[in-house]
Amino acid sequence: MIAAAEEERFTLAMHVRGELPRGAIGFCLKQAGITMRDVGSICSPLKTYTNYAQRLSEYFKYQFGHSPKIELYDHHLCHAASSFYGSGFSEATVACFDFSEESSAVLVAHAHGNDCRVLTRFGRHNSLGLYCGRLTQYIRYQMTNDECKVMGLSSFGSPEYLDRFAKLLRPNGISISYELDPELDSAGATRTSSPAISRRGRSASSPRRWRCYPTGTVPLQFQDRPENYYRRY
Repeated sequence: MIAAAEEERFTLAMHVRGELPRGAIGFCLKQAGITMRDVGSICSPLKTYTNYAQRLSEYFKYQFGHSPKIELYDHHLCHAASSFYGSGFSEATVACFDFSEESSAVLVAHAHGNDCRVLTRFGRHNSLGLYCGRLTQYIRYQMTNDECKVMGLSSFGSPEYLDRFAKLLRPNGISISYELDPELDSAGATRTSSPAISRRGRSASSPRRWRCYPTGTVPLQFQDRPENYYRRY
């Protein structure tokens, strides 16, 4: 390993959504003392995306004047490889729990040497990342951004609503599987401004927190018609 960097270190924008890492690439090239013409290949996930290799090639030609060979790999196998090959184990079962990418949300694989055999995949409708994202948005934090804050805050709470949440996320026997309640509304769940939990899901969870207010507190201007607040926020 010669160099590695996150693009947000150069743009100061967390996660840098929708942008390719020009600053991070330039930094790594400088650290290695090479130019893009010295690079043998560019490896990226999103193997199933339409024309993605072509789009990457055009991007590198435009930004750096040259495009090395583009090699695309399965998104979740990349996660599995980054965990397994740095673990020191010669053989392991690898589980990847993601939000959703390339039509999958979870991958379980058996890794041995240079071989990584997929055992099972879970679809987006059973995404634990999506489940956590919905709950994050429900308590008025930002979905796909603030889940880490909610996870940290959870250690200060008590399992008061554990039985209710157990109805939303259920283990499926003794197999490597689980099931999310299909009544949870997944429509628009990737849009941080839209409601991410259906009315049934809300009734099964704790009282909804109003943005910038403690749980159980309703802003004065909305106390007569709280539903108007939910329409706006």
